[in-house]
Formats: sequence, C-alpha cells, structure tokens
Amino acid sequence: MYRANPGVYAAVTTYVWECWQAARQEWAQRIGGATAVEGLLFFHGPLPIAVALGWLTARDRISLVHHDLRLAQGTAPPSAAGSS
Repeated sequence: MYRANPGVYAAVTTYVWECWQAARQEWAQRIGGATAVEGLLFFHGPLPIAVALGWLTARDRISLVHHDLRLAQGTAPPSAAGSS
C-alpha cells in the first residue's frame, strides 16, 4: 500500500504556490500594477495539496478548478461515459 509523505505534499504545494506568485507578479507588471490579476489554476492532484493551495491562495484572485486529466487525453470521465 502506498503511503503519502506529508513532506512531499508540502514541497509540491510550496512549489506550485511560488510559481503562481511569480506568474502573478509578471502578469501584473505587464498589464500595469493597478490592474488586479485574476487566474484559474486547473489542478488535478491529491486532496491535501488542493486544500493547502486553496488555503494559501485564499487572499489571491485565483480559483482552483478541479481538472480531470482524462479530459485532456480525449476520454470522458466515468460519470460522463455512456451518457448522451
């Protein structure tokens, strides 16, 4: 059985959050400092990381969007398969 390592979750969460912060700063510089930057982060990962990212970005103008990788691969998720 695979056991999740909290240290790995923390490292991944920190990395994604720092990338978001850097991207947000770059966008703000490009469009002007007075304009608010809003973003959507399409994320498919373990729940602890999603919860931590939600907490870290609570004061940012960002929405975490659950993303199913099967959609990017061109296959429907199980709940949509077979529906017309």
